[in-house]
Amino acid sequence: MDAIVRRPYYHFENPNRVNNEKEGRGFSLGEISKAGLTKSEIRVLNVRVDIRRKSVYDSNVEALKKLKNEKKDMLEEAKRKKMEENKKKAEKRKNKSSKSGKHSDNVKSSETKA
Repeated sequence: MDAIVRRPYYHFENPNRVNNEKEGRGFSLGEISKAGLTKSEIRVLNVRVDIRRKSVYDSNVEALKKLKNEKKDMLEEAKRKKMEENKKKAEKRKNKSSKSGKHSDNVKSSETKA
């Protein structure tokens, strides 16, 4: 699957030129939070983030919302996989703790036999 890399636009004013939009290096954290996305969802969507930018542009927020709606199934699948991984880790921890408990029982039983 190809990486989805979205680059936002930001506005700049230059007195010698007409006001233009320029391609940015990434979305600002404010734009991400206004769009209702979390850091983990941004990682799943492979969206660039520019932590130095402080500005929030409505056009970029709308672009993120649109991307979120388009890739809703991808986000749900990633959440499902994450939940499965967490369950497996919890089971491993549970099994590990129960094995250590059996070992201590074996030691006690051997002491009583002797």
